Amino acid sequence: MLTHYGLKKVLSLVVPIAGFWMGRVDAGCLGNDPLESLRYNDPARAWIDRSFGFPVDGTGPCGRRDESYREAFTRSGVVSEGDYFYPNTLVWFVLGGGDTTGAAPHGLAYYSRLIRERSPLVHIDLLPNVPHAIATTPAGAGLIRDVLVRECRPH
Repeated sequence: MLTHYGLKKVLSLVVPIAGFWMGRVDAGCLGNDPLESLRYNDPARAWIDRSFGFPVDGTGPCGRRDESYREAFTRSGVVSEGDYFYPNTLVWFVLGGGDTTGAAPHGLAYYSRLIRERSPLVHIDLLPNVPHAIATTPAGAGLIRDVLVRECRPH
């Protein structure tokens, strides 16, 4: 929403939690990630296909690893072309160290892009042993609450 919809002028704080599968859709679907940390498993491929309007039975372009969708996958990712310099928006990532869904590496890809583009207000917390459902754990809910209470201000 910050990169593709220009909301950096509206939002003073964004708290992405748990990573998200939409970080690098091209790498997730097509497997063009040398470390393979961004490659989707079958349930993730099904969700991506569903977001493109295809059935979740493996016959969609992500399930088939369809190279003809490379451009669409690339444009759909949060980490694609766009403005990644947010001088007035604090982006505070909260990721779970026990997340086994594969979403956290996509969140890290977005975090890394903001750092490369020199966004000055970027922070990350990795909570050890916390699963993907970060907000349902005492540590995750407490951290999210603390960040919102301490950092959220009108601008």
